[in-house]
Amino acid sequence: MDETQANIYYGLDMQCTVLGSGSSSNSYLFQTESCTFVVDNGFSLREFAARAGRAGCDYRDVDFILVTHGHGDHLKGVGRLSRAAKAPVYASPEVNFDVSGTQRLDRGIGLLL
Repeated sequence: MDETQANIYYGLDMQCTVLGSGSSSNSYLFQTESCTFVVDNGFSLREFAARAGRAGCDYRDVDFILVTHGHGDHLKGVGRLSRAAKAPVYASPEVNFDVSGTQRLDRGIGLLL
């Protein structure tokens, strides 16, 4: 990232909405003037859309999704949201589940487009 790109995000106002946090589902929505992203999504697409809508966000406006770890309550809704929003998913190689949450991967995921 060059110096100009680094400064784009410096000092931006960011709104964070906790869409859900608990043992069944977790999801956090971050919105700036120019970017919307999600950290984790354990909700169905319908439930995510409803909760994001109450925060003033259309799920189709999600630019990308970050996954913190491979537990189902953080991951089970990521695949559908990613496909519906056409949003890439970013996760460390330690996340050892595919984005549908239904099968293990031998090498984990690093970047899914």
